[in-house]
Amino acid sequence: MDLRSVHALVRATVASAAALVVLGGGSPLAAPPVALASSATYTVNTTADTPDADVGASACRDAHGRCSLRAAVMQANYHPGADTIVVPKGTYKLTRAGATDDAAVVGDLDITESVTIRGAGATSTIVDGNGSVTGDRVFQVLSSAAVVSMSGLTIQHGRRTGVFDEGGGLKWDPSLGSLTLSHVTIRGNAARYGGGAALSAGDGATLHLDHLLVSGNSATAAAGGLEITLGYTTFSLSASRITANHAYQGGGLYVQGTTPYAITQAITTIEIDTNTATLSAGIENHAGNATTEPTISNSWIHGNSASAYGGGIGNQGELAVTGTTISGNSAVTRGGGIYGYAGSLTQLTNDTMSGNTTPGSGGAVYLEKFVGAAAGLNAIDTTFAGNAATTGGVVAGDTGTTFATWNVLMAKGAAGANCALGVTVVQPTFADDASCGLGGGDNATVLLSPLGYHGGRTPTRVPLSGSAGIDAGATLVTPLVDQRGIARPQGAAHDAGSVEVCQAKPSAPLLSKPSNGASTRLRKVTLAWKSVPCVEGYKVVVRRKSSTGTVVQTVTLTQSTSLLTVTLARGHTYYWRVTAVGDRGITNSAWRHVRVR
Repeated sequence: MDLRSVHALVRATVASAAALVVLGGGSPLAAPPVALASSATYTVNTTADTPDADVGASACRDAHGRCSLRAAVMQANYHPGADTIVVPKGTYKLTRAGATDDAAVVGDLDITESVTIRGAGATSTIVDGNGSVTGDRVFQVLSSAAVVSMSGLTIQHGRRTGVFDEGGGLKWDPSLGSLTLSHVTIRGNAARYGGGAALSAGDGATLHLDHLLVSGNSATAAAGGLEITLGYTTFSLSASRITANHAYQGGGLYVQGTTPYAITQAITTIEIDTNTATLSAGIENHAGNATTEPTISNSWIHGNSASAYGGGIGNQGELAVTGTTISGNSAVTRGGGIYGYAGSLTQLTNDTMSGNTTPGSGGAVYLEKFVGAAAGLNAIDTTFAGNAATTGGVVAGDTGTTFATWNVLMAKGAAGANCALGVTVVQPTFADDASCGLGGGDNATVLLSPLGYHGGRTPTRVPLSGSAGIDAGATLVTPLVDQRGIARPQGAAHDAGSVEVCQAKPSAPLLSKPSNGASTRLRKVTLAWKSVPCVEGYKVVVRRKSSTGTVVQTVTLTQSTSLLTVTLARGHTYYWRVTAVGDRGITNSAWRHVRVR
C-alpha cells in the first residue's frame, strides 16, 4: 500500500476529506567590456551605478567607457538572445532614484529579456538596492523575460512599501517562463508583500530555487521572506535556509496557488527558523488539494514564533509533510507547531513534532472549524513528544475537526494532556496518558531520547528500550523507511512513531581509501569507507605516529562516508579509524595508516 492509498484510507475512516535573486561610485575593475551582437557575455568592470550610453551600440559602455551592472542589464534587455552578465567580486550599490520605469534607467534593475547573471559568490558579489535612496527594490524580472537565472550573489536593502507593493529585493512578474535562483542570499529587504522576494509563476512556468539564504527581510502585510505564487507550475525549493524574517502573516515563507492544480510543488531539505509573525510565523500555505498538494520533506522547521497562532506552520490548503522535524515553535494563543485553518488537511508522515508550545490550546496542532468547513490532521508513523499547552499538548481543535492516526507515538510535555480532541485510530497508536481515548494504547510507557541528531538529515527522538511502540506498529504500511532513512522493520515488526529502532550494534565499517600503508604527496587526504546499515552516524579519528598518538582531527558525520582531512605535515605517518554509532551502541573499524611524503 502506497502513501496516497494510506491517506485515502485515513480520510475515509474519519469521513472528513477536506479539499483543500550593481551600485555606488567605485574604481574600475580589471576586466574590459565584452559584447556581441546577440547571445552576448557582458563582464562588469565598475561598481558605479551608471546607465549605458547607447544601448544600440552593441557594447556595454557608460559615458566613461565602463561596463556597469546597470549598463549590462540595459544592453541585455535591448539585444535579443539569452545573454550572460558576469559580475565580479564587489559591492554594487544602486544610487539612481526612481521607481516608475521598467527600462533599468533608474531605480531597480529591470530585466526584460532572457539572461544569466553570474556573481563570484554570495559572500563576494553584493548588489545593494539602497532602497532608502532609490525608493525601489533591487531586481524586477518582467514577464517578457522568458528564461532568467541568477547565481552567486547577494540581493540586499531593496525597499517597496507602498500599499500594494511586492518584492523588496526581487520581484518576478507573473510569468510563463522560468526563473532559477541558485546560491543566492536575499537579506535585509522590505516590502508590503514579499519582503525578500515575490515570485509569481504562471501556468506552465518553472521556478527552481536552491541554496538560498533568506534572512532579515520584512513585510508589513504578508510573506516576510519569500512570497511564492503558483499556477500550473513546476516549483522546487531545496537546500536552503529561511531565517529571522518578519511579517504580519507568513513570517518566513508564504505559498499560494492561483489554480487548483500544480505540476509539482516540492520543498525539500530546507531549514525554516527564528521567523516571527502574528499569524503563521514559519510557513503559511494556501496551496494544494486532494489531487496535488505541496510537499515539505526532509526539513527542519524550528524556533519560529507567532504572536497569535501558527508558530511553525499555518495551513489553509492541503499540505503533505514527510521526514521533517517541527520543533521548538511557539504561539501565544493556539497552534504552537501547526495551525490548521478551516477546510485544510495536513498530512504528516515520518515526522517528529517536539517541544512546540502555547499557553493556549494545541501545543503541537490546533484545528479550526468555520461555517461548516473543518480542518483535519492525518498522522502516519509520527512522533509527538514534549509539546505543551494549557489545553491539548499534542492536539486541540474546534468541535467537528478530525485527527486520525496510524502508528503514532505521543508523549506529554510540561503542561497539558496530550489530547483535547477525539482521535480516530486507524492503526496502533500509543500515548502516555488516557486523554486521547486510544483504548489499549492509553497510559502506555513511551520512553524517548532527547531531540538530537540520531542519523538522517533532521533531529529525531529515538524510542528507548521498553518503549511501547517498539515492534508494536502495523506491518503492512508504507513508507518502508523511517524518518532517518533506516529500513523498516528492524525487529519483529514495524515500530510506531517516526523512528525505527536498530536493535543491535552496527557492524564495523570497512575502510576503503586510501589502502593501508599507502604513501602520498597530498597534504589533505580523502578517507573513505563503506556504508553500514542502521547507523546514526560515523565518528572519524586521525592520529599522528601511531594509533595512540596525538589526535589531529576528530569529526562526527551523520550522512557522508568520506572525509577530507585537515592539512597534514610532511614526513609523518597518520593512523585513522571510523566508529559506527547506532541506537544500541558503537562498533570500531580496524586502524589504517597513511604516510605523507
